Amino acid sequence: MNLLTLDGSSTAIGAAVSPALSKLLDGVLIDDKAECPYKRFDAMLKDVDKLVTQWKPRVILIESPAPQQPAKKVIDKETGQEKVVVRRGQGNYGLAVGRLYEHIKLMHGITPQVVQADVWTNQVPKMIRQEWIAAAYAKFGYDPAKDPGADLSDAIGMAEWWWTRNMVGAAKEN
Repeated sequence: MNLLTLDGSSTAIGAAVSPALSKLLDGVLIDDKAECPYKRFDAMLKDVDKLVTQWKPRVILIESPAPQQPAKKVIDKETGQEKVVVRRGQGNYGLAVGRLYEHIKLMHGITPQVVQADVWTNQVPKMIRQEWIAAAYAKFGYDPAKDPGADLSDAIGMAEWWWTRNMVGAAKEN
């Protein structure tokens, strides 16, 4: 059984195809340089279609944004005062994930499973997650230098999380 995990965003999609825990058949970073986010989404969805057609996953898992992305504190360069800044791009991020979900459901007849980012990561920082994936998946050719946003490493990490969670659940039932 193949699992396809997708870490979608408004600029890139990390995609991993995994047949079992700690195994990787394919891992790609799907991105497009189109300036318009809608054209970028359309181009990336075509690449997702190719993966679904090639690997025929039984389960597709998509990361969704955490319920609230925290604002961050920065120092205003003009005043020197601390201010709170809301993260930019969250609207496009949510739109991209929603389009990904609906596209897969409509075009491939598979209802994707969805997991919130803060659930599967257990809030471990992205850099630490990427370092772990780099060490564990070097044998599969994972190179963090080619994954600057850690989208592919997160797709691989989600696959590990899903397999571990579901293998433990299956073992408990037997």
